[in-house]
Amino acid sequence: MSLPKLQATLEKRLAQSRIVFWYDAGAEWWTEFDALSVEGVEKIAVRKKVRGVGPAYKIRGVGPA
Repeated sequence: MSLPKLQATLEKRLAQSRIVFWYDAGAEWWTEFDALSVEGVEKIAVRKKVRGVGPAYKIRGVGPA
């Protein structure tokens, strides 16, 4: 998946929900995640397993609902 397609997909999901969780079992998307920039969005990454879950990303829309 290209970065523009990834960004468009996340923007669509954020239009439906203020919080998006994205599980990356193979840790294949770190570079794309780091490069991703969406205005008004806070990105949080869990880069190691926490209680058996990880790696994962949390992407949250910031501002008015």
